Amino acid sequence: MYKDILSPAEVDETISKQWDFMEALGTGVDRNDPATWDHEQWYPGGPGSGIMGNFGVGQNSAMWHVRGVPKVKQVFADIYGTDELLTSFDGMCMFRPRGLNEEWTTNGNSWFHTDRSPFPDIDNRHYVQGLVNLVPTTIAGGGNVIVPRSHKLYKSLVEEFGQGEGERRSMDVQAIRDGKPEVFRDAIYTHLEAGDVFLWVSRHKQLAHHECDHPETFCWCGWGRMIARCTATRPATARRRRPPSCCAPAAMSA
Repeated sequence: MYKDILSPAEVDETISKQWDFMEALGTGVDRNDPATWDHEQWYPGGPGSGIMGNFGVGQNSAMWHVRGVPKVKQVFADIYGTDELLTSFDGMCMFRPRGLNEEWTTNGNSWFHTDRSPFPDIDNRHYVQGLVNLVPTTIAGGGNVIVPRSHKLYKSLVEEFGQGEGERRSMDVQAIRDGKPEVFRDAIYTHLEAGDVFLWVSRHKQLAHHECDHPETFCWCGWGRMIARCTATRPATARRRRPPSCCAPAAMSA
């Protein structure tokens, strides 16, 4: 965990820019009117999870604002030992305050996962990913949940629970929950303040969980990863040089 990577002003600007993105979707969302935050008008990519990964969210001005904060880049540079980095184009998480509407509770309680494909295990590489937190998190409010040291079990779990081939490769996490519940016994909430950065190795088991009972509480973060440029393949580097085609979300009907 890295404390105070974003200043209060940078946090406020990021949140404002994310609301700009939400309102530009054209669904009728108004940051000042919770009555417009229902499923019908909320982010159309799946309001049940709180995760936003489509409709250009990874290229919106809030995410680029966060990536451009020098301290954010420095965190990854210190880990990899170089400031020549490539960034992913991930999105954000927004949990609406379920104290206003119980139906806004997210469905992440059973969704432990890793964000790295279990196959192939190339060169035993480890990648670091994380989130930039924008509001204080508590057990009551929800947030990121992670299983400490679960990356050390990665290889044995892949061997026992890996399934499929080619593009359909996966690891059956539900089978792990049923067959080895002790893997998840030490799962913890990550308590973060606004502006904190939390990182983990991409092989860790983790999920986003929502227990927000307080009407005034939004759980909000931007997530992604950076890697050392020298570890990337040429096709991966070339893809990041192409101008994005989704910088501005197209207006959508409600």
